[in-house]
Amino acid sequence: MGSQFVYTARSLSHSFQMGKQSNLVLNNLDLEIAKGEFVCLSGPSGSGKTTLLNILGLIENVTSGTAEFFGSNLKEMKENEKSHTRLFKLGFIFQQFYLFPTLTAEENVDYFLVRQKLPAKVRKERVEEALQTVQLWEHRNKRPTELSGGQQQRVSIARALAKKPAVLIADEPTASLDRLTGQSIMKSLALLNESSQLTILVASHDQMVFDSVKRNIRLLDGKIVE
Repeated sequence: MGSQFVYTARSLSHSFQMGKQSNLVLNNLDLEIAKGEFVCLSGPSGSGKTTLLNILGLIENVTSGTAEFFGSNLKEMKENEKSHTRLFKLGFIFQQFYLFPTLTAEENVDYFLVRQKLPAKVRKERVEEALQTVQLWEHRNKRPTELSGGQQQRVSIARALAKKPAVLIADEPTASLDRLTGQSIMKSLALLNESSQLTILVASHDQMVFDSVKRNIRLLDGKIVE
């Protein structure tokens, strides 16, 4: 864990096989993301930003070139190491929220902490702290259907935060929200980044997101253009 960079990628390429056709999605990328950065991967649909985010989130495998997470080569990581890293070091926020409809906000946030096998007392403290951070503690006993879209997205942020991750990864976090709610979510993420130096990585093509982050990495046809 000696690397000053959270992520380092060198000559990173990625292809998808569609029948006999091979589609190049990422084309020879070099990239460095330091601890505490608030970065947006931007670009039009099909530019490769979600694929890059998935590789950095250890969801997609590295097929060509190298990518490292805190100095560990992702290509050489075994599946159980990847699972452990996703569970303990990465927090995910998705466009669709992916909350469990039968669980309350509190239970949704607690879900991954149970899988981390944390003691009940620690879990309780972390759940409260995370829901307080996103200003939803008073709604802790409500199920997703009783919450607005913005509140559901806040629960998903709280769930990611409660894990105490090294990196927060958000794929199109404002896409399902109205403008005002989206701005509020981005403001929350910016405050988190400022207060805790949490590394945050967002994929988006929303101008409002570009305005909130500290660094914008623009992709076009699988290449970094700025």
